[in-house]
Amino acid sequence: LGQRQPEKALAEIEPVVAYYAAFKDVPGAWWSQAALIKVSALTALRRDGAAEALAEQIQKTATDPNTARAVQVRLSGGLIRKKDFEKAIAICNAAITESNDPEVLADAWLHKGDALSGLKEWDEALLAYLHVPVFYVDQSNYLPPALLGSGRAYWRLDDAARAKRSLNNLITAYPNSPEAAAAQTELKKMQTP
Repeated sequence: LGQRQPEKALAEIEPVVAYYAAFKDVPGAWWSQAALIKVSALTALRRDGAAEALAEQIQKTATDPNTARAVQVRLSGGLIRKKDFEKAIAICNAAITESNDPEVLADAWLHKGDALSGLKEWDEALLAYLHVPVFYVDQSNYLPPALLGSGRAYWRLDDAARAKRSLNNLITAYPNSPEAAAAQTELKKMQTP
């Protein structure tokens, strides 16, 4: 997933989820963590129906509240694609308020930024995106999309210098990421009069 290969991640995690399925009701079993990874892969592949069905199963069996929050935040990506921005923001806000897990928080701030961008609330989107590189720098999977989002938000706020700096930082730090390719495209648009 970190290498943006959701098909491969799904193929790798499915046997793990199947193996632990018999133990999913046992406290401390690894099923919910493995299933959460599968939800992430399904969401990345835009298989929202399958992701939602699995998420419901996780929420019924998860004993760790952070796992339940993480599932909801992962599903907010599908809500954003469906343009249900307000519901996605509500889910992210709940996770931000209730969680202390850095990965859940980084994911929530990133999705909140995406939802606010969808609403064209650029100031708030920028603030959400900037939470990731400032407070969750160890959550490297979330840094490229947060830098891309912040660069786009800066551009929409007519701050070309910061937009270019954010996008160039992304390209330098994560040259092989899909976000770096998107940043190159954004920079070209900025050069065009």
